Order: sequence, then C-alpha cells, then structure tokens
Amino acid sequence: MKFIVKQTDLKEALNKLVRIASKQISVYKNVKIEKLSNDRLLLSATNGILSMQIKLPAVDVEGEPITIDARRFNDIVNRLEGNITFNDGVMTANKSKVKLEISAAEFEIAFNKTQDYKDYEVSADVLNGLKSKIYATNKEGVLSGISLKGNEICATNSTILALQTTDINIENQVVISSDFARELSDCIDEDFTLSVCPSKVMAQTDNIILISSVITGTYPNYAQLMPKDYEKSFMIDKSILLKSLELMLLLKGTESVACRFKVAQGQLTLETRSNNNEGSTVIDIDYNNEPMEFALNTEQIIAVLNNIESDVVTFKFDTDIKPVVITDDNSNTILIMPLRVK
Repeated sequence: MKFIVKQTDLKEALNKLVRIASKQISVYKNVKIEKLSNDRLLLSATNGILSMQIKLPAVDVEGEPITIDARRFNDIVNRLEGNITFNDGVMTANKSKVKLEISAAEFEIAFNKTQDYKDYEVSADVLNGLKSKIYATNKEGVLSGISLKGNEICATNSTILALQTTDINIENQVVISSDFARELSDCIDEDFTLSVCPSKVMAQTDNIILISSVITGTYPNYAQLMPKDYEKSFMIDKSILLKSLELMLLLKGTESVACRFKVAQGQLTLETRSNNNEGSTVIDIDYNNEPMEFALNTEQIIAVLNNIESDVVTFKFDTDIKPVVITDDNSNTILIMPLRVK
C-alpha cells in the first residue's frame, strides 16, 4: 500500500478511529487502510460492535488493503510533521523515517442495505441532546442505551429519567448504545443521515460513517412514568444552584450525600449532613406556595445540571415521595426520584 497524505488530515482521522479500535481483541486492534480512488483513502476501525469509516484525501494511492496497529500508528502520526509518504509500512515526513509492521486486511465492516431500513435526515442540533443523556443510562441491559422514538430522545437508569423533544422523528423506536451516541456527538458536527434497520444503526456524512448494533429488549414505557399536574414549582439560576450543590458535596464521606431542598416563601434552603459534617445555604427564589421539602442525591442532581445548557431551570414537585421534575427552555424534562432521609 502506497500513498501521500497530509499529517493533519491523517492525525485527525486516527484520533477518532483509535477510540473505536479494541484494546483486547487482536484483529480489532488494527486500523484498516484501503484505496477508494487515486486520490482517496478509506480508513476503518471496529471493536466488533461499534465501527467507524473515514474517507481521507490523499495522493498517488495504490496497492491492496492493509491493517496496522491503530494505537501505535496514531502515536507515531501525531509526532510527525508535514506531508507523510507511506510506502509498504515505511513512513517518511520532514526528514523522519519510521517503519511499521503491516498485515493484509483482516476484518470487514458491513451495513446490509438489503434489509428493511429507514433513512432520517437529522440536524446537528440533535447531537448535543444525545450526548447530554449519556449520564442517565445504566451500565448494562436495555437501559444502557438511549431510546429514539418519534421526536423524543430518552435515557433512564431507573432513578433518573432524561427526556427531550427534538426535530428528529423516528418511525419505530430504536435503542442506540451510549458509546454510539458519544462517538456520534464527538466525531460529527454537521447534519447527517441516520439509517435504521432491525439490527443496526448507521450515521453518515460525506466523509464519516459510524455503524453500531442496536440494543435489544423492551424499553420502559416512560410516558406512563412522567407525573402530571404538579402545582408547586420554582425557577432558579442554574449556575447559582450548581455552585451551592458543589459546596454541599465537599462534605461527602464514603457514602452518597443527600441534599434536602427546603422550599418556603421566597427562598430555597439546601441542607446536607454527612457523618459529623453539616452544611446549609440559602438561595432567594420566587415561590409563593406552601412550604415543602424533599431530598435528592447531590451527585445525581449535579450531573443533571451539568448536562443542561439553559441558564435557568424549573423545579416541579408535589410531595416528598413523588418524583421531582426539572425542565428548561431546550425541551428537556428530567425526572429524578427523591431520597428517604431521616
């Protein structure tokens, strides 16, 4: 395999692909390089579940597909400068010369378009919504994924439910892995086509293709979980609340920290107790309803706020045992279960 390529182009591509390549499975530790045309390369990586392909401009491309250890190749390219001339494993650039072991292509990446599939044109705005739901996924099972259904993106780990309406409109529900959502939002920054078939999902731009298996299983009917007709609510500056909660978190010992939200006329009091440590802070709010209090996991509520872009959030609640609902002006609705605190 021979080609000439800009170091900056190859570096950018490898920095994406190396995150996909497996660290354990030998065949998937490699990046595959093949010729698309005399001035175009196709670079591919997979871990057996998630796959990525990147089209790259090049010069004088010729030869059969090869594979190279992805991490070693990436480390070396990141330290080279200028144009890189690649000739059967020998790389030369700006008076530097490195030889890497290469092998014949050993894996294939396929997305069978003969299956039943549906294409959706998706705006880049959806990407932030996907990434901001990852924190609310579980570690395994169907809840480890993010549900796309109609115009809704939903993630839940059974204690937090994060829901957002977008301009996407998926005909049949599909559950994508959090890894797919993360790589999609990190590697693509433009409108893309999302293709969905029963077993796989593919996101595609002119130069990047990302393919993943879908997560199978019955996703919760989250519409039934969303409480309705909460009469008590207050709005609050997100940054002020976040700083106060981070202060309360400093009192954390080895156990999780519960933070009491005491809502009264015109103010919110946050209180935390952990071992022999205690802390409280008062924030002025616009609230004219009856006093109420509930307790939330401090780390969970901080994670919620860190994944909301709006400057102001609204808390809606009813009793100390019913879920607390947080909304913003970006069509986000987060349901968080309160804690029982003595």
